[in-house]
Amino acid sequence: MKQIFQKVTQQLIDQLTEIEKGERPAQWFKPWTASGMPTRPTNQLTGAPYKGINSFMLYMTALSEGYRTNQWVTFKQKDIYNEQHNTELKLIKGCHGSPIFKYVEWVPRDYKASGDGSCYINTKTGEVKKPEEARAIALRSYTVFNLDQMENLPDGLIPDNNEPINWAQRYVEAQQFVLGLPCEVRHGTIDKAYYMPGKHFIMMPNRSQFKDPADYYGTLFHEHVHSTGPVLERDMGGSMGDERYAKEELVAEIGAAMLAARFGIAAPLQHPQYIQSYMSQLQASDRAFWDAANKAQKAVNHLTGEE
Repeated sequence: MKQIFQKVTQQLIDQLTEIEKGERPAQWFKPWTASGMPTRPTNQLTGAPYKGINSFMLYMTALSEGYRTNQWVTFKQKDIYNEQHNTELKLIKGCHGSPIFKYVEWVPRDYKASGDGSCYINTKTGEVKKPEEARAIALRSYTVFNLDQMENLPDGLIPDNNEPINWAQRYVEAQQFVLGLPCEVRHGTIDKAYYMPGKHFIMMPNRSQFKDPADYYGTLFHEHVHSTGPVLERDMGGSMGDERYAKEELVAEIGAAMLAARFGIAAPLQHPQYIQSYMSQLQASDRAFWDAANKAQKAVNHLTGEE
């Protein structure tokens, strides 16, 4: 697992380095304008969109590898698809899969459920635990492959590259979402956006001050992630420029990117001036990204009402 952490962290550092050097736009990723991709990385067999950190990482991978689609399957699911559709999808020789992660609940093998299921008993020591006390949670890694890594693809499995995208509808959906969030949003002729923890409101520049809707919603998503800090008990006490402040900014950046992926719109970096600080955190610990991403996922879950 540590090697996977290191690989993904390095991928993120490389992306930030390219942004800092001006070799790519100041955004985590962008929507495809002519590929017909789904708005979010999606499991091709089940149709379920990937969430949180998995969505974030698969988007990054699709961009860096130049995949034409955002559809993914496990090796086993590829075989299931072949059986269901009488096809012969094969992985291109030498290709490598991408990791995704899932928290799974399990009960240690030494514990057996009682007859009525009301408790678990340790078969070696006789210790009795309630079901919620006996269960453990572990982070498991799985490997998925993009459909663009496969041969013998049937016609239509990768969307038509010329299929038009209804950008206006995406922004309508984003607006409906933010209107349903509890934190008050105020607008004014100001030169920055911010969240006021003590008074629990978001201050935004007027829409006319943004060059396009993607910038407006990217900024608003960022501030809404900040607004979850008090209720989720994140450390909001940092001052601009210090490490605590930068950690909260990284959470908000990643959370905004997750929300942008949800609606298939651009995910601009809100504070590219903090790139060096972000990279310092990532370089100091392989777990820095995962800690920030987990906090971002909790924030997104809180905002969307999903788990």
